[in-house]
Amino acid sequence: MKVLGSSQSWAYRGTVATILAGSSFTGIAASTLVPAMPAIAQHFNADGQGTFFAQLVLVAPSLSVVLGSPLSGAIGRRVGQRTLMLSALLVYVLAGIFPLLKPDFAPLIVSRLLLGLASSFLSALSIARAVDFPPEQRNKFIGFTSAVASVASIASIIIAGWLAGKYGWQASCLVYAWPLPLLLAFFVMPARTSDTMQTHVKEGFAPYLAIIPILLLTFLWSVILFAIPIEGPFLLATRGMDNPALIGFVMGAMGLVAAVSAATYGWVSRRLDYAQQILLVFVLFLASSAMIALTNNVPFTGAGIVFAGISGGLLSPLLIAMLIRRVDARHITTAIGLFASTMFTSQLLDPFLFKAITAALPINPFIATMAICTVGVSVSLLHSTRNALFHRSKAV
Repeated sequence: MKVLGSSQSWAYRGTVATILAGSSFTGIAASTLVPAMPAIAQHFNADGQGTFFAQLVLVAPSLSVVLGSPLSGAIGRRVGQRTLMLSALLVYVLAGIFPLLKPDFAPLIVSRLLLGLASSFLSALSIARAVDFPPEQRNKFIGFTSAVASVASIASIIIAGWLAGKYGWQASCLVYAWPLPLLLAFFVMPARTSDTMQTHVKEGFAPYLAIIPILLLTFLWSVILFAIPIEGPFLLATRGMDNPALIGFVMGAMGLVAAVSAATYGWVSRRLDYAQQILLVFVLFLASSAMIALTNNVPFTGAGIVFAGISGGLLSPLLIAMLIRRVDARHITTAIGLFASTMFTSQLLDPFLFKAITAALPINPFIATMAICTVGVSVSLLHSTRNALFHRSKAV
């Protein structure tokens, strides 16, 4: 069933454009100023706290994403989804470019918090639009939105770095004007997501109880997956790759592989059920962790980091597709907001959790990751086998 009619209709095109841009709002909000960090630290270094202030500026949007994402569904129902999206887009652009006007620390932090809040509303409401499509088409779009987000984050960092180098760190904030062309898409798409799709759960708090296992899985996977961007550059440096450009190339290659992998999710979802998809992600990450943990060889370490992009690219669309399948249409925006909040909470806590795990365990943390993935492979393999036997017995 196509609730939006022909693929030639403006409503269809506007909705697809909105979905594909969905994850890019939060991704670009969080990552764009990374190359400008040294210049921001120097700008605020009058009391010797420049580095700390720059770090606060960088993470401020993530903090408001954590808090704001679960509220997007309730606010959207109260004021209207299109009204909230248009208001959030205006706040996103104005808050993003605000440092061009007033680069003082307190106003800058407030603008960054507003940027994160607006991005959380935009992402949750945009991705929730996927509910208006049949499952096969929906999964394809969800995969592409993760791929677009990866490419957009890389592009925003490159463009922001060029702007900061040529015109100063404030100029890098011009990147935050990128969503303005989406104004047309917001106007032509339907005013709200469809309420016609009924899934497994319909009333009360049951929808949120049903997604607790997925949120726990999201937190677990975010912790172990984001350990690679946090620890990977240091591993490469200690194992002999002391060239920052090469380290950047390896980490960038991981992001590109993740983008390509995410784009294939529609194809993967047509061939594997959810239990088999989870099994595949655990197997892929087990292989990449083994390549990193079981050798001190730089090429194998780099290859393991890049290879981890395959499981990383599949993970986000898989979890979002599982959420949409479990939750009634009325609760999908809130569920996706909770998903984003869980993922960003995990990313914010990841450095502390990784240090705690490293201190508590007298082994290489990536060997601990291998052990977690081995348990995950075993559990998901049993679940997948049970599902296959159940469906076979039903067919007989």
